[in-house]
Amino acid sequence: GDRISFDVRIGNDCTAAIKTQSSTK
Repeated sequence: GDRISFDVRIGNDCTAAIKTQSSTK
């Protein structure tokens, strides 16, 4: 959600890692 969007601003690398975890969940 918002957290993912915020990570996008930080860096695609972090976003990709979080997105992967979210997908696993």
